[in-house]
Amino acid sequence: MRPVLVIEQERSLEGLGLLGERLEVSKLPYRRLQMWRERIDGLRPRDFAGVVPMGGTAHAWQEEGHEFLLDERLFLGAAVEERVPVLAICLGAQLLARSLGADVRAGTAPEIGWLDIEPTEDAADDPLFAHMTGPAGVYQWHYDAFELPPGARRLARSDLYPNQAFRVGDEDAWGIQFHPEVDPEIWELWISRHPNEVREAGVDVAALRDAVHGGAARSRAFREGLFDAFLAVVRSAP
Repeated sequence: MRPVLVIEQERSLEGLGLLGERLEVSKLPYRRLQMWRERIDGLRPRDFAGVVPMGGTAHAWQEEGHEFLLDERLFLGAAVEERVPVLAICLGAQLLARSLGADVRAGTAPEIGWLDIEPTEDAADDPLFAHMTGPAGVYQWHYDAFELPPGARRLARSDLYPNQAFRVGDEDAWGIQFHPEVDPEIWELWISRHPNEVREAGVDVAALRDAVHGGAARSRAFREGLFDAFLAVVRSAP
């Protein structure tokens, strides 16, 4: 079987967390493409069973200073066109949205913390979000916001950002603003590499640590279910 391509955007945020665990459980082959080491412009979406672009510190529109953003945007657009399943996370979701003609811009305020998202009516019959019957806690760490691509359906919202998850029409392509992969171990790595960023946003790091360690356990079933459902889509894709 073709491997799942996991695109890691940022060296300081490397690691797959819960995604890596669910990939191992699934027994699906996968390849980690680390953008600070490799290029994506020579790859073809159809060489992969699915694509998971992850988060990073760049802004999705900064293509002049970050050439890989253009290459990745084009790659994700081709993946949707070629019907390769995509689950795009944070920066990955912003790039997916841009690849489909949606606007991505600076948000009204940072959204940082272990915060609740809630499903929309369209989530009820969605392959990835149908098991989300009420609010669920997830890790948020972003400053930008995406609009919905034309024809996309909103699947989840939060108090600060109404567009937390979307599906591209009836395609097997999803964009999510939050980080379902975050567990306490990967969060500790990230905060150690960005010790001042959340403080400068007015977030109490000690309180955030408690929220992450407690919240990760409480929402594990939702987050596992999200990844497992996507990997089931990958397994059944032609």
